[in-house]
Amino acid sequence: MALLDSTPRPCPTGKTTTSSPRMSYGCDLLRLTEAMAAVGNALRLVWKALAVGALACVLVVLGLLVDSSRVSTAGELADVRLGLPFDWVHQDQSWMDPPAGSAYDLRFRLPQENPTQVSVGMFAANLALASVAVVLAWAGLRRLVAHLARQGAVHVST
Repeated sequence: MALLDSTPRPCPTGKTTTSSPRMSYGCDLLRLTEAMAAVGNALRLVWKALAVGALACVLVVLGLLVDSSRVSTAGELADVRLGLPFDWVHQDQSWMDPPAGSAYDLRFRLPQENPTQVSVGMFAANLALASVAVVLAWAGLRRLVAHLARQGAVHVST
């Protein structure tokens, strides 16, 4: 109950409020406004972190879907490693006939039909790397737009 406390406290304007609660109302309102602004900034930071994490997760899963693994033996069919840039999914696709004299380029297949293992540590490493890439790309894009706006090439509305 700091707002109802009657002890002297410094006001952000530099004055000390000791008299009636009515006189300290302005300073208390200013403190409350500053606290609300700090909470708003923290919430914006949380939303940005969640957005970066979600976009990074989408990129990691898309990396899994476009990755392929070249296998040439039956043993390699039993452990097909997939994921970009680090392999984080292992699938057993040994139901296929081993390649005879050539190699297969295998992609991710349905986990219901192919026993699948996920390496959580490698997924986390991919997620961290993708998050850094998203943050760097966003910062670079912001700098580019600001640079173009200073030159008058782009109109930025607020």
